[in-house]
Amino acid sequence: MQNKKKSEISYDSRSALKIRNELLRNLTKEIIFVILIMVFYIVFSAIIVQLKYTLTHSPFLDTNPPPILSSNRKWSVFLIFMFAFIGIIKYLYQKLTPSLVNFIIYEIKNLGFNVKKNTGGKYLFVLTIIIFSLLDMPDFELYNSYKILFSRLYLILSLFFLLLWGLNDDKLKVTLKGKYYIKFDFDFKLLKEKNSEEQSIRIYMTSNKLCWKSDKNGKRLYEEISRSKWFPRKGKNKSILSKINPFLYFREYSEPINFQNQFLALTLALKDWDDKYKNNL
Repeated sequence: MQNKKKSEISYDSRSALKIRNELLRNLTKEIIFVILIMVFYIVFSAIIVQLKYTLTHSPFLDTNPPPILSSNRKWSVFLIFMFAFIGIIKYLYQKLTPSLVNFIIYEIKNLGFNVKKNTGGKYLFVLTIIIFSLLDMPDFELYNSYKILFSRLYLILSLFFLLLWGLNDDKLKVTLKGKYYIKFDFDFKLLKEKNSEEQSIRIYMTSNKLCWKSDKNGKRLYEEISRSKWFPRKGKNKSILSKINPFLYFREYSEPINFQNQFLALTLALKDWDDKYKNNL
């Protein structure tokens, strides 16, 4: 079984094409799924409002029916749209596909570590929309009594869980000893270059935060370890926010063929940091 799984993760040009197809296929599924959710939510709201209006109003009275979407439901539709937009950005930035996930899990398990994936924010975001949509029913007296409070709470929680999902969820993470861990990002060209026969796949590894950049002793130790391990310190990491981040991180990148060696180098660097930083304090 292991040999079969390993043979499926041979990163030649055909594998790169397979990974690009997986990414585009998953991205299409995500867009269709979110569109269906939005359509269902609007139709469901329209049915509930119309049913309530029909049961409580006489057809002979000339009264205007209530709007299909209340202010909170309009906010929910906007959040679902933002969910789709952020989801597209995440797929294009993280480039996380089943083949890459299987590769990381297989290689990390061979080294004796376990891989985790953060998924909590996505489910909490969806649960928040469902709960507050049910509370927004016309006959829910508790909600009507504290409408402003519930609306503000919904606004805060929904934004918080949406940002939590956007910034932290779907990241592959390996927890090491103590407070140390390593996270992964991937990069490859979505479109094949004309003058290139092979498509490289890069795996970017980032440690937990080490210390403040203003920490002179920590920065000196960081540069010493980075130099000894040949880690890239400038210009070769995937994070756009790395330049304005006030903390220092060990960063390394590799291709699938040398992934284990580079990963172990990063773990050894964290061990050196843990031993030497304590002595410097």
